[in-house]
Amino acid sequence: MNYLEKHNIKKQMLAAALVLALMPLYWMVSLAIRSSAELGAGGLTIYPRSLSLEHIQAVFTSGAVMRPLLNSLTVTLLSLAVTMASGIAAAYVLGRSRLKSWINRPFLAWVLIIRVLPPITLAIPLFLMFNRMGLLGTRIPVILSHIMMNLPFVIWFLIPAIRVIPGELDESARIDGATEGRLFFSIILPLILPSAAAVGIFTFMYSWNEYLYAVIFVQSPSAFTLPVWLSTMNSEQEVVKWGELASGGIVSVMPLLTFALLMQQYLISGMGEGAVKE
Repeated sequence: MNYLEKHNIKKQMLAAALVLALMPLYWMVSLAIRSSAELGAGGLTIYPRSLSLEHIQAVFTSGAVMRPLLNSLTVTLLSLAVTMASGIAAAYVLGRSRLKSWINRPFLAWVLIIRVLPPITLAIPLFLMFNRMGLLGTRIPVILSHIMMNLPFVIWFLIPAIRVIPGELDESARIDGATEGRLFFSIILPLILPSAAAVGIFTFMYSWNEYLYAVIFVQSPSAFTLPVWLSTMNSEQEVVKWGELASGGIVSVMPLLTFALLMQQYLISGMGEGAVKE
């Protein structure tokens, strides 16, 4: 087998993998643009036999999607801001060994344990704690739980990116009279921005798609996030409205796709930098 044949096989395998990856997205869009008559008739084909925007119009004209969309944006952006600010600061302290080793190592181990535990194992303790605090039914428990789950990931992702920055830069800055804050904001932070942007994308995706804590802690329909709202899109006759459900799925996917496309350059470079070890 020559080089050209191997190259063609690789291209075919990549094309097949791309088709498999995009098939769920295509099927969701396909269901959203079919008419109610076609969806109710059964025997759906891979290509729509009719085109209609009635389901998309129904989702937006009813206004039901706006509240969950606002709740998801609030939860995601607030948890993202707190997680990134805290995670970058903690990674800087740990990456530059600002703590003594007998504090540094146990803290890193604790951070790792929190991340690797299945989220369901923490659901009951968190539920009891938030119930005692009177926070159930609001968005606050969801925001706090997202911060708890995402913060260890941010810290562990950014520590290698900070450690590969030469320590001579710190020494030169201090010789020139730079304070710790000036050193961090003027030197360290610009150098780790690609890695921070990459981990920010993953953090955004987790918070936007998270369902478990949202469905457990949020008991009021007015505080539902998009994933919880999509799971409740049934009629009183327990018949799933597939067209409207698919339309809601499109609304849920669009912010993720837009954010990922805008940040794809930082994602690729950040993944490479975060994987570098001394």
